[in-house]
Amino acid sequence: MFITEINEGIAGTGIKPGIIKLASSKDETTEYEKMFFRAAARVQQETGIVILTHTQEGTMGPEQARMRIEHGADPNKIIIGHMCGNTNPEYHKEVMDEGVRIGFDRFGIQVLAGAPLDQDRVATLISLLEAGYEDQILLAHDSVNIWPGRPPVMNEQVKKIMENGHPRHIFENILPDLREKGITEQQISKILGENAVSLFAGSAVKI
Repeated sequence: MFITEINEGIAGTGIKPGIIKLASSKDETTEYEKMFFRAAARVQQETGIVILTHTQEGTMGPEQARMRIEHGADPNKIIIGHMCGNTNPEYHKEVMDEGVRIGFDRFGIQVLAGAPLDQDRVATLISLLEAGYEDQILLAHDSVNIWPGRPPVMNEQVKKIMENGHPRHIFENILPDLREKGITEQQISKILGENAVSLFAGSAVKI
């Protein structure tokens, strides 16, 4: 299926994907999930497509990276997503030392499903930038614009905590906070855009 959609388009639309999306569970990668990880690594070898992953609460990052690399995937074409669910800088370094990129991509989503507070994400991000990992981090926002079926039920306290769950939050709050705390415009440019461009540069996927 991966190869068919990459070469011919998704569900007969002719629209070709730019990434393969994969996911692992919290604190484990099931055998079912591993099957797709192995398949994606083989497909990436053939096509050069980018692999983007979901981690649950920022767990299984090193394991995800190693599994793909062991099966032939190019670490330069891998981004381990939602890693900002974990606020341990040493854990992030372990992931990036495999040569992959990570996503700090859930700013504004707090408390729900074990998500940390943004202030803790910012502190972790600054620690990593100060340690020289600016070329391997992508800053983004995991926004849900449409909820099929029933939207999530939140009490007033959680609604207040989640009030910045929108893409403007990055520009209105996170970037000013980073600048105030000494992060340079060059570093911001890298994590906000240049690293994403680099991730997709030279892809063999024909759009």
